[in-house]
Amino acid sequence: MSCYEWQIGTVKIPAKQFPTLYRSFVKGYNDIQQNKLLALNSLYDYIMRVGKGKRNFNYIEHMRNRAYITNACFADIEKLFTGDRKKPLHPTKKMFDFANTRTTGFMLDEGTAAISFNKLDHSVYWSVPENNHACERAHEQPEAKLLFRLLQNVKYTRNSGGEIIGNDEYNRDNMQSGGGANYVVFSFGK
Repeated sequence: MSCYEWQIGTVKIPAKQFPTLYRSFVKGYNDIQQNKLLALNSLYDYIMRVGKGKRNFNYIEHMRNRAYITNACFADIEKLFTGDRKKPLHPTKKMFDFANTRTTGFMLDEGTAAISFNKLDHSVYWSVPENNHACERAHEQPEAKLLFRLLQNVKYTRNSGGEIIGNDEYNRDNMQSGGGANYVVFSFGK
């Protein structure tokens, strides 16, 4: 059943805890990217062995069919087939968005969500654009799981915290008094 939904919000982190949270996120994010690269390399090696010497072997179809075994993402597989390539490129680290200490914006796979860190006001911004089951898909991403786990472990002080608000098509159709308004999905802080 379809459910068009979206989420957006900013969470202010206590100034003393922000650098630790940010570094932890960047390290975790890079670990996730490294795991994606390893999964894609494993899939690539397998498919190249299977397709070796076979005429008209459909590499991309076989990679997609086998992706679930290695936990490779379809978006990552597409990176190997630029242009009209029949054979995949060898996966490299350059194909992935590894972060450094200056990286503040992170786009999750296939644009499911965006995460942004503001170092000046010590806040984290979360956004999921409206689409069918968008929030569900966004929260399944390992980067989103990492972010929300880190946000739950913050010891919020006065003047810190925030809310992630959202809405969906079923709530908007609510014709009762007060119905249809945006609602709080997650709340952090005191």
